[in-house]
Amino acid sequence: MVKYSAIRNYKKFKKMYPNFVLFIKYGKYYYIYEADTKILIYLYDSYTESNSFRMEKEKFKDVLSGLFSNGLNVV
Repeated sequence: MVKYSAIRNYKKFKKMYPNFVLFIKYGKYYYIYEADTKILIYLYDSYTESNSFRMEKEKFKDVLSGLFSNGLNVV
């Protein structure tokens, strides 16, 4: 049996949608990884040492609005 892996799914879908900012929902959180994390850091003047970013649904809605207002595609 194969266990669910958010990062594995991220990489799979990122190949299909390379020009989109990709969020993976896992449980009650939305995750963003790798280069997409750098986009969020840049847009929101945030800082994280990890290569991923996790947010709850309410924060996700705000981030989604911000990404759309900056003309970015989101999946």
